[in-house]
Amino acid sequence: MKLSKVIFGFALVGISIVSCTQQQSVTLKSKTSIQNTEWNLLHDNEVVKGLYDKNVTLSFDNLNNSIAGFAGCNTYSAEIVSTGEVMKFINVTSAEMLCPHSATEQAFMDVLDDVDRYQVQGKELYLYKGNILLLKFSKQ
Repeated sequence: MKLSKVIFGFALVGISIVSCTQQQSVTLKSKTSIQNTEWNLLHDNEVVKGLYDKNVTLSFDNLNNSIAGFAGCNTYSAEIVSTGEVMKFINVTSAEMLCPHSATEQAFMDVLDDVDRYQVQGKELYLYKGNILLLKFSKQ
């Protein structure tokens, strides 16, 4: 099953990255370049699908200082605390529906905790820890 392979591959990458020291900040270059957009998670340049063939997503809401999205089975959200150009994701929470790939979903949310900067190029959003690319998203 192709979906299982994509989710499993994402989990392995996420888990290996999560094992690094955790840091929860995002350096913002321009808040307007990422807000009010639903970003779809990419793996091998294909949109990652979760349960019921729904896209795994991330959305920034700078007005409410939060992020939210769909992690593959459950929805998730977090508060954004920003100081100058540094932003931290705090209180990352999710619905707790029992899912067939809960470890994969948790690995995704753990990787969000490691992000310390982002870059937007065209219709793609890249989330990094230092110089290591953690996650790649695209606009619809």
